[in-house]
Amino acid sequence: DYSPLRVAQALKLGVSSFFKPGLRLTALSQTFVQLAALSRSDGFMALEKLAVQDDFLQHGIKLTLKGGTEEKILAIMNLKLQGQIHILKQAAKIIYLLMLAAPLFGFIATLIAVIYENSIIQQMALGALLLPTLYGFIMAACFFAPLYYRLGEEANREERYGQFKILGLKCIIQGEHPSVVQEKLIAFLSSLPKLKHDK
Repeated sequence: DYSPLRVAQALKLGVSSFFKPGLRLTALSQTFVQLAALSRSDGFMALEKLAVQDDFLQHGIKLTLKGGTEEKILAIMNLKLQGQIHILKQAAKIIYLLMLAAPLFGFIATLIAVIYENSIIQQMALGALLLPTLYGFIMAACFFAPLYYRLGEEANREERYGQFKILGLKCIIQGEHPSVVQEKLIAFLSSLPKLKHDK
């Protein structure tokens, strides 16, 4: 579906991804440890006291406070994760098509100007007639391409670290000791293939 609404949503998602704070695994791990300690000492209802910046984790905590079973909560969170990844990939696909189409539309505008029989257009220099094509390439390279690569990075990051968040939530639901939660999270991260941009 490439309706104007979907295109607008993809552009909005791409632009907002530039202002989204990066995923800090150290801070997120500390959050899981704090949540685990709080739930063990004061119960699940005490989790509301700790402010959580991550929207995905916040949703999981709300489901936990509602008293759902572990299997149901984890199933919902897995579906939510796959949905987020799908939305990011679809938005990246739309932006990619716009990136390819921008120079083409610019060239078509130039072609129409060349063949259009108008005295003003005929007096214009060739460089001026090629401006729409130039603008199309500039839009593709300076606007659509950064959005496309940014959305791709977001989708890859969600795929790579989404299960990390679900594992931390699972440990909290099971009432694991904070030190055990930390060890499990570190073990999970150590099992991931190393990438150049990993911190």
